[in-house]
Amino acid sequence: MKTIFRSGLIPAIACLLFLLSSCVKDEVTGIKLNNQQLSIKLGQTDSLEAVVSYSGEMNNAPVTISVGDSKILSASLSDTKRVQSGSSFTQRIVISSLAPGTTTVNISSGSRSITCTVTVTQTTLTMEQSLVVNYGVASELFDNNICSMYLMPSSFTVDDSLGNISGTGQLVHLELLLSPSQLAPPATTFKASQADIANTFQAGYYYTYNDQSIPMGSYMVDLSSGNVSYTLIKNGTLTVSINGSAYHIEGDLTTETREVIHITYSGTISVKDQREKPVSISPNFTKGELYYVGDLYNMNLSDTYVAYLETADVDLSSSTLNGEVLVLQFNTYQGFTSYIPTGTYRMMTKSALSSFLVKPLTLVPGYIYMPGDGVYYSRGSWYYDSDSRRKLTTGSVTLNWISGSSYQIDYTLYDPIGSTVSGSFKASLPLKSLRSAESNRFDSEVKTGKGFRSPIQFEYKALGK
Repeated sequence: MKTIFRSGLIPAIACLLFLLSSCVKDEVTGIKLNNQQLSIKLGQTDSLEAVVSYSGEMNNAPVTISVGDSKILSASLSDTKRVQSGSSFTQRIVISSLAPGTTTVNISSGSRSITCTVTVTQTTLTMEQSLVVNYGVASELFDNNICSMYLMPSSFTVDDSLGNISGTGQLVHLELLLSPSQLAPPATTFKASQADIANTFQAGYYYTYNDQSIPMGSYMVDLSSGNVSYTLIKNGTLTVSINGSAYHIEGDLTTETREVIHITYSGTISVKDQREKPVSISPNFTKGELYYVGDLYNMNLSDTYVAYLETADVDLSSSTLNGEVLVLQFNTYQGFTSYIPTGTYRMMTKSALSSFLVKPLTLVPGYIYMPGDGVYYSRGSWYYDSDSRRKLTTGSVTLNWISGSSYQIDYTLYDPIGSTVSGSFKASLPLKSLRSAESNRFDSEVKTGKGFRSPIQFEYKALGK
């Protein structure tokens, strides 16, 4: 009898286990969240982790989510694969805030569900004083006025040199672009841009100098903890309305952390005019050089020359500029390879240049170009002296080819702030060389006693190619 019992024990247990296992249901047995109360700031995102427990073969159970108020936030399943652990798996859920308020996110799988309450908050800064400093066309990268607008609490002060800011709390600095005729911000809505467009503000960025990151463009300054910290403003809008001398400024600004901060200010604006005043310049050019470039733009529209008009003491091969130089980029009729034909050459518009509509009898306006090597190049028409440089953007030149390399050139040209460079040149412009495709760059570096300035440089290859 003992032997018979032992021989029948194993089959009996196996049968029992089979019966028990066949009774395990395939079902979700529970859902847990790592957080059932969540608070996030407007514009930012956060995430939840749902741990789904199951029995049987429910490791592939679908997870669904729904939001109580889709105007306040959105929720979606993360692209990350589920993390399996025994008889449970973890699903990540991404929460994106859309508007201030409180709502719920419901997570379901099988017959189980769980809810998370999410509150979206927005930081509002109500400012009590404003200062606008108009620097005019302070950068050669722009044709519009550059303004610093400071919106700040009453505790803040900005000294006369604008180099030191003191106070307690948070300050907003917006780098506005205004048209050359505007001193103070007009009634309009400013949007973020990185282009030279009037009535916009420049998005913030960091500039590295001596291994330090310096905020540029638009940014926030926080002095609330006694230490100075900066947060870039990358996007947003700011609406300005004016009633007499009273301003109302309000908008939503997006920071580098994607937080959307509401800004409001009501009151007068203090404006400091730091714009450079227009001047009249009448150089005495007595010599020069001429370079033929050919069909620079590869459009079969014109051929290009670059002329350098110089005062007597200028030596372009020197590392120091003593005197004055006028650089003119002429677009001529095609086929004139040894001299510039007689005619009146008018400055191209900015839009024509950007479209490469370089027709004959035109001048290319001055501008800055960086081809990708980290160096800024001066392009088009410029005026230089030992202390300054001016890009020339409007005006005309009447040129009379006399014979050989002799020219009569009468010019009246303007920079973006309205300064005039005018005069008459009658002398020889010897043609230095015909540039080959291999020799595609001519660099004449110019230094001053104030340090290295952007050089007189011209790129002998098709722009934007």
